[in-house]
Amino acid sequence: MDPSFQPQPKWYQTHIGRVFLAILTFIFIITLSFSMLVGYYLWQVFRGNEVILKSPFSSTLSQETLSQKAKDVSEKELAEVIHPQNPTHGEDSAPITIIMFIDFECPYCRASFAPLNEALAEYGEAVYMVFKHVPLLAIHPRSVAASLAAQCAHEQGKFWEYHDTLFTAQDLSDTGLMQAARLHNLDIPKWSACQKESRIETLLNKDLKDATTLGIRGTPTFFVNGTRIEGVKTAEEWKRILLEALKK
Repeated sequence: MDPSFQPQPKWYQTHIGRVFLAILTFIFIITLSFSMLVGYYLWQVFRGNEVILKSPFSSTLSQETLSQKAKDVSEKELAEVIHPQNPTHGEDSAPITIIMFIDFECPYCRASFAPLNEALAEYGEAVYMVFKHVPLLAIHPRSVAASLAAQCAHEQGKFWEYHDTLFTAQDLSDTGLMQAARLHNLDIPKWSACQKESRIETLLNKDLKDATTLGIRGTPTFFVNGTRIEGVKTAEEWKRILLEALKK
């Protein structure tokens, strides 16, 4: 053999070949991950868990997502999503009904808290509030825990106080949820046991299903006498919305 002879490298040993293999491997990993996610979703749907799984494919609202017009709903449609276990505030005979779809960990929900409260300080006696849980677990890992804790505070008649504390303290850790419970003098053993009951999880599932039925695109979403309000509004905007609702 000629000693000067140098064997040609295999294609995968060349720089271009290595780059090609790296790209191919990346595509394979992405494809495999997506296939596994879809497979898991279909498996859960087959088991009847599709309502809970809608949350991983949702996201909180940003102002950019509000460009597409969403439909308002009828009084009949609204009545069908108000359940006995939903936390409410005010008289159901009030001229204005606000149904709110909220995720406690959603930053836009937190930003909506103070402006809405300012408007309610002026128009609150004319408003009947209904709270619906929409915990988007895939992007807000503490949202379900917060919803369970708040709903169990509702079992002891302290939902709205607990709700306010979660938004003002903004601590959804186990410690934060417990501190809020102690702050409002909840029966802690009863409150803790409540969060493990399947009926509370069932209610959250029902709220998520209602959100899907009404075409909720993210949180926060409000229905003011059937008019859909999405995203963060200023106090002045809320006052105008409530005043217009009163005039109708």
